[in-house]
Amino acid sequence: MFPCFLYSFAVFVSLLFTTYPGTAQEPSAGLGSYTPAEVPNSVAGLQSQVDELVRVAKTHDQTNWRFALDTFSLTNADAWFQANFAPMHAAQLSQDYPKFRDGHLGHVSWVIGHNQEAPGFGIGVAPSEMPASISDSGFESLLPRPLHSIALQNFRLTPTANSGSMPPSWVSSFVYVDGHFRVIGGTYPFWAEKLNSVRGPMSFRAVMMNGLTIQGAAYRHDQVGNGIVAIVQLKVDAGRGGHAKRIKVLSGDEPYIEQAKEYIQKADFPTLPDDPRFANARLEWEIEVAFFAPKNQS
Repeated sequence: MFPCFLYSFAVFVSLLFTTYPGTAQEPSAGLGSYTPAEVPNSVAGLQSQVDELVRVAKTHDQTNWRFALDTFSLTNADAWFQANFAPMHAAQLSQDYPKFRDGHLGHVSWVIGHNQEAPGFGIGVAPSEMPASISDSGFESLLPRPLHSIALQNFRLTPTANSGSMPPSWVSSFVYVDGHFRVIGGTYPFWAEKLNSVRGPMSFRAVMMNGLTIQGAAYRHDQVGNGIVAIVQLKVDAGRGGHAKRIKVLSGDEPYIEQAKEYIQKADFPTLPDDPRFANARLEWEIEVAFFAPKNQS
């Protein structure tokens, strides 16, 4: 499991002295005497970009703050997504990007706005572990992915003084474009954010059965298509020892039901602690078992 701060911000951020603009602007446009300097593609480079944002915030200069914050946003998101993703995904990702950008930068803004006057306040930057690439099988195969390798970089940002109520650190993912680090998500880039659930404890390992990839996950409601050839919905009573005790079929295509039940019978579920307080506890899961065609047939 990778650490991740979950963002649930909508139209957001009300700092004492500014709000995050809805549309990122070219940092060099209309700045007068203020021009954010480009930074090198390194940890020290991101640190200097963050330090500059904190410095500008402490001046309470609303105009310069907006442009300093804009250096963390893709300045031409449409072109960037068109260059790096298939047309079937590029337009939707470009449309979705502002919401994710505003959520992540909104968190940065909140932290700075509530801590900027604290003695010694700053935000330290350190590299963070990169998660495994998106798999070509199972539920991960349904996610958009770049047409070619993109130099994604994860960093942990940690306030050096925290007089507010936010967590002490968080992980953000960046791409380096046009001389600055541009935020594109948390532990996972926003187009792969569903990996938080697909790789979490409520998702099961993908296996091959009879030429198809099978994977189960709790509380999913997919549809046949886009590589999925069949779906079986099950309700499972998981025993205390981590295995299915009872399986009830909720829906599904008849030829695949027995395979789905066999798959779940072999799956490992979380176990309950050996504690008298849990003596009568039950673990019931609604699980979708999806059957995926081989990649070259989907």
